[in-house]
Amino acid sequence: MESYKYYAFISYARKDSTKLAKYIQRELEHYRYPMAGIEESRKPNDKQFLRKIFLDLNELENSERTFFEELLYKIENSKFLIVLCSEESAKSKWVEDEIQHFLQTHDNNYNLIVPVLIKGKVPENIPQCLQKDEILNRNLPNFIEFEGDEKNEAKERGLSQLIAYLLGIQREKVANRFQIEKRKQQLKLIKISAKIFA
Repeated sequence: MESYKYYAFISYARKDSTKLAKYIQRELEHYRYPMAGIEESRKPNDKQFLRKIFLDLNELENSERTFFEELLYKIENSKFLIVLCSEESAKSKWVEDEIQHFLQTHDNNYNLIVPVLIKGKVPENIPQCLQKDEILNRNLPNFIEFEGDEKNEAKERGLSQLIAYLLGIQREKVANRFQIEKRKQQLKLIKISAKIFA
């Protein structure tokens, strides 16, 4: 298995998706992935969680490189590129440059790029360099709220789609693990509350 410092690099437009980028990084890094059924080439270096996920707000180090050189270095050392797609990111030169550098340093392998729709529609909110059939014909992870969605349903749906793509497993398997973890958290809260009121 080829080793990378980062499991994924999140590329996004700060103008409209900083908050969601932080959420995705946090949730991915706390997702305990299943041990069985994942190809060796898709497994993270971490033995339990989807770590590390690079986000420029949290992960830039002091070095002799410029800000952009440091970003390029992080891209080279990431297994996957997650692109948060919106009208802003579709016209962002920074996002375009990050995608192009990833392709140049990863043998033009589009399978390692995961466009995630956070606003608008396909294809107009997909960066131009990703408007290829092999990308547009995918069932892209989608964080957009649909009418009738319950609170946080769009986030959970998009996250499970994203994780399923990264690990190469069925979305249902990811969603089931989310439900198990949610129940565990609820039980913990009930136990804590019981102790407080006892």
